[in-house]
Amino acid sequence: MRSGNIRRDLYDKISEAARIAAEKSDAEIETGAAEQSAVVKSLTDQADGPASAEARCVSPVTSGLPRSWETIGVGHMVVFHESPDDGWWEGIVIKREGDLLTLRPRDFPTQGPFVRHINTVALVNPGLA
Repeated sequence: MRSGNIRRDLYDKISEAARIAAEKSDAEIETGAAEQSAVVKSLTDQADGPASAEARCVSPVTSGLPRSWETIGVGHMVVFHESPDDGWWEGIVIKREGDLLTLRPRDFPTQGPFVRHINTVALVNPGLA
């Protein structure tokens, strides 16, 4: 990993986003996540098909990271295991049917989709105290 300086304007934007996120209550974050998941789901439903639909991680600071397995929804980022050789990868949920998640690899959007049971994915930032 390369270390270096960060532009001042970018640092200020990140600091402001972190301050705003810290001021939000858990209820506000959950409500925002649910609202954004509903918007992404409606856009996904309008697409040509679930595999071709592009679900985006709207904000990795707040709604893109579910706080529990029960709250995982479309647009959230989780970590899933691809194989013993390839390891764990960040994935964006593009569809949820009960306890089954359809995931698109975050950094390789043309690969997949992958279907995983909710109990086999890891949360990036569960927000547990």
